[in-house]
Amino acid sequence: MKKSIRGILLLAACTVFFAGCARSKGSWEAFTENTLYVAGDGSVSWASVESFGEGDYKEEELKAFAEERISQFNQSQGEEPAFESEKGAEKLPVALDTVSMKDGRAVLVTEYDTPSRLVEFSQDIGDEGMPFDSIDIGSPASLALKEQTSYLDTEGKAADQQEILKETGLAVRVSGQGVISAEKKIRYISEGCTLRDVHTVETASEGVSCIILE
Repeated sequence: MKKSIRGILLLAACTVFFAGCARSKGSWEAFTENTLYVAGDGSVSWASVESFGEGDYKEEELKAFAEERISQFNQSQGEEPAFESEKGAEKLPVALDTVSMKDGRAVLVTEYDTPSRLVEFSQDIGDEGMPFDSIDIGSPASLALKEQTSYLDTEGKAADQQEILKETGLAVRVSGQGVISAEKKIRYISEGCTLRDVHTVETASEGVSCIILE
């Protein structure tokens, strides 16, 4: 490859503003920057995005490289050296979802059996484009920050913390500043986060952030 790629997830984060739409099948191309995607069932994917110039590398080269690195990692976890989960079978630790190179933008999407696996895999391959040091997904009662933290609703109004703990939806708690896109609508965000739309948030620049979904 003519362009250096540090690990499978395409290092450079694109600076173009994220379009902010919930992912549906076949629409990964809408992502314009590195993004953590949280599906309605709490499973996670990582969309790694990079701009490229003509002749930098080809889609088939990127796909082959991704397949090799994922297979190696899965084998190191005691699984078969595979890069795609079989239908009806238990999820692989990491699986390749999509590779797309179009209109000067490369998008590579990977899926994970657990949220923490994304952090583990990124550290294993030295991917500096994945900004989160920890990712946890569970109930608001178990993950919502309870001390010295205020929450805002989608209209920017202060939210009652006790009411948040009673919510029955999903909570996403991360350490690190990055973009999160969710299939479900966002209900509340912890202080320091920036809401882009009801499905998209940029987490706080410091400390731990918590997002409450429907």
